[in-house]
Amino acid sequence: MSTGTQACDIVLPGYTLADRIGSGGYAEVWRAEAPGGIQKAVKIVYGYYDDEFASQELKALERIKGVRHPFLLSLERFEIISGRLAILTELADMSLDQRLRQCRADGLTGIPRDELLQYMADAAEALDFLSQKHSLLHLDIKPENLLVLGDHIKVADFGLVKELASRTQNSLVSGMTPTYASPEMFDDEPSAHSDQYSLAIVYQEMLVGTLPFPGRTAAQLAKQHTQAEPQLMALPAEDRPVIARALAKKPEDRFPSCKAFIDALLRRAEAARNPLPTELPRPTPAAPPPSVPDEGDTKPPSFSATLRRAPGQSFEESDAKFTQPVVRGEQPVEVLRPVAAAPEPFVPEDTIDIAVPETNAALRCEQPTLYVALGGVGIQVLCRLRALAASRGQSNDAYEAAEAIALDTDRDELREACSSRWKWPLVSDDTLHLPLRLPKSYDNSREILGWVSRRWLYNIPRSLETRGYRPLGRVALVDHSRQVFALVDQKLQRLATFADSADAAGDARDSTIKIVLLAGMGGGTGAGMAIDVANAVRSLAATRGLKVEVQGFLICTCFGGANSSPLVAANTYSLLTELNHATAVGNGSASEAAVKANRFESREAPFDCVYCVPARARTSDSQGADALDTLAKYLALESMPDARAVIRSCRTAQTPREQSRGRSLSLKKLGFASLADRKHEFIRELANDLAEAIKRHWLAKDNSADWERLVRNEQQAASVPKLATATEGEPGAPPVVLPVNDASPLALRGRFKDHMSLEFASEVLVAIQHQLDARDDRGRPLILPRDAKQIADAARGVLAALVVHVKHQTGGAARFVGSPVLRNLITAGSQRVLGQAVEKFDPKQPERFLPVEAIDELLQAGCRALLEESLAQPELAAALTALIELDQATARTIDHATTDLLQCGCDRRTLLVVPQDQSQSAAAEKLLAARPMAAVVPAAVEDVLVVSEEAGISPRSLALGLERVFPGIADAARRLLTRIDVEWQSLV
Repeated sequence: MSTGTQACDIVLPGYTLADRIGSGGYAEVWRAEAPGGIQKAVKIVYGYYDDEFASQELKALERIKGVRHPFLLSLERFEIISGRLAILTELADMSLDQRLRQCRADGLTGIPRDELLQYMADAAEALDFLSQKHSLLHLDIKPENLLVLGDHIKVADFGLVKELASRTQNSLVSGMTPTYASPEMFDDEPSAHSDQYSLAIVYQEMLVGTLPFPGRTAAQLAKQHTQAEPQLMALPAEDRPVIARALAKKPEDRFPSCKAFIDALLRRAEAARNPLPTELPRPTPAAPPPSVPDEGDTKPPSFSATLRRAPGQSFEESDAKFTQPVVRGEQPVEVLRPVAAAPEPFVPEDTIDIAVPETNAALRCEQPTLYVALGGVGIQVLCRLRALAASRGQSNDAYEAAEAIALDTDRDELREACSSRWKWPLVSDDTLHLPLRLPKSYDNSREILGWVSRRWLYNIPRSLETRGYRPLGRVALVDHSRQVFALVDQKLQRLATFADSADAAGDARDSTIKIVLLAGMGGGTGAGMAIDVANAVRSLAATRGLKVEVQGFLICTCFGGANSSPLVAANTYSLLTELNHATAVGNGSASEAAVKANRFESREAPFDCVYCVPARARTSDSQGADALDTLAKYLALESMPDARAVIRSCRTAQTPREQSRGRSLSLKKLGFASLADRKHEFIRELANDLAEAIKRHWLAKDNSADWERLVRNEQQAASVPKLATATEGEPGAPPVVLPVNDASPLALRGRFKDHMSLEFASEVLVAIQHQLDARDDRGRPLILPRDAKQIADAARGVLAALVVHVKHQTGGAARFVGSPVLRNLITAGSQRVLGQAVEKFDPKQPERFLPVEAIDELLQAGCRALLEESLAQPELAAALTALIELDQATARTIDHATTDLLQCGCDRRTLLVVPQDQSQSAAAEKLLAARPMAAVVPAAVEDVLVVSEEAGISPRSLALGLERVFPGIADAARRLLTRIDVEWQSLV
């Protein structure tokens, strides 16, 4: 497009300058005809070549001349002609702003979205190529410098191109375009994310025709870019959070690359093509027609139907139907939801071991700490932590600068935390009961209805508890905000008195108060309150002039591979969505916050760090410590100065993956395992082997000669009258004479000889005789002679059945049979178990004596206790320890300390916390061999501990992993977002 037909006084040999097609403040562009009639563009910079602008552009051309990319305007030649700088390039069809004018002439608001996104993707690829491959920044991205050629964009005009690492004396301020300049450009400190900022402004202007910073003068624009929030209301709702992040004031808060920025826009565009309803859909029953809901029914919506599918059936094949809460008195509207699209393919990521950072000695100082437990899971962790401190005698010294708060809608949970069940229970002053109100009381509540759907209020349970629904958790918090603020403020003031004082050892304390927030990710109370409570603590601390460090420890079962309900998974996904959004742009809404809720909102990240703790299902007492015990032990480590310093150093020193994410949400997880616990696991395995050996001991038959000799010996020793009976001995043997008393040992032993071993019979009879001789408080025998006969018959019948159930393989039983030292444990274990069984014998229910289905349970408990006792005996301890292979125990400890978070990769640092005098022990050496990059930390512990600090986990990866396990979870989670006045940025 020609802008004039003026003649040009520059003569470019071989080229004919036809007409001027553009001009600006520093140069003009002419269409030129090259030999052969090929059209080119010639840019002629105003002024002589040694003037400021020409000189700056000449230096930029020297930097860019060797760079080649399909979406960079090709540079063919540049030279000084008649004292002026002339630049020859390929000729484009038009600039992007000219394309915008075309669209407006056609009656459009801006460039069509799909077309514009393609242009933006081209520009982003070129800018990332400059930055990542050549460490160059364009720094003058604007519509005039983005040229349309065919169906693609080419980036042009490299007058401000600058090396990323350079710090030249030449200022960029005079050459930049203020409308599109990033805040750091006004300080002459460009960054790798400056071009992304400009590209975001171009996108908004080309799409909707308005600018996010509409200043008219350079001064106005400078102030708006550096201080004001962008005006994004003209943008589609799905684009606002993406553009808001790309326009962040701090470069590190933006997307990691221009391509990542455009990818986010493309995902938003795809979601806009397939919008999801904001209301909770109901299932469509086949018959009968739905009836009007009962007005007294306050049952919250079910999420089980959302994710339910037949075994082996994919989500795409299932009939996806959903349930929504119904307003009282309304006829429910039946909505059949379309099946959700298949989630993005999930790719497992690698976990990389990295070195532990150098310990910062200043971090050894004790921090005054406030523990805030939200909901049942958080309270359970807090109680375990306090019990652990009490068992170590730390409740009055190491934890004197610690305060605790427990918040819940469940009164019983709070009462339990204050009960004598715990060694160091909470006091009532540390707890707050936050019940919901009846639905009718919210009818005119402006404080609530401005941000929560009225449908949730109609589904408040009669118990006035959250029943696992996140939005109700926030309602309860806002309802009781005054009491919560008062209690938190009281605790902060108490802790402030310790900030400048010395601890019990006389060492100075850290002036920063540590806030440890404990909550479950899958519940209604903890997941619904976590972000807002963190913001409230920060707000109150700021009013007191206190420095705080807020840490979140969030526990959930749907990360640990255990069976989890759809509601738990949906709550988890929903909380992750809000955390991700709040970390990037805060959790404030566009509307003015209500008075009660204003301290719950912030434009800053709520947490300094967030740990996701996968909870392992605990199916029996024989399993290792569950996630709650693990987290409590981990938190207790920070009461030890040496361990505290190393853990805090790991927490504050960013890993490579954390650095790559900038200030966006980066999750952590922790692993914790004790070598002693793994050894106890081996003890349990040895108990299995010992139980197997005892069973074989019971079933080993003796030959009849052994029985005959035993009978003769007892007959000679007996002083009672004898009766002759037939013998089952060898032919010609003398007759066997039994005692007249049918309850005598000899008579009872005769009941076993057809089936069982002499040892088993003797051990049962010893236990029976003990009971016959014993007397109760009134002097009566504990069992009668007829009971003794029943016991003998029952024992014989049970062992006859055991023959069918016992394993044919010897397995580990040979460990005890083949060892002379350990062989005696077989007899000792047998006598212990049989003695307990006889003692519990009920004559009215003789069939319950040692039932076959309870044999293993009885043997396991008895053998485990016996082995634990044997470890205290020197002669047995050495033999048992030899069976507990250190290599296997070490390997299990390492495995147990490495938790899986849906196969999401991370950077892992490993700490080996060992007793003060065991840093060079064999166990520590074995662990170091397995994890060469681990660091040994001597501390006041009784056993070797393995601690894994794992960081840099992407919420997006976690979201994809959750969608793989729970298809359709993103849609279900959307309905559990706590607020309707915030446009929450999607996880994916």
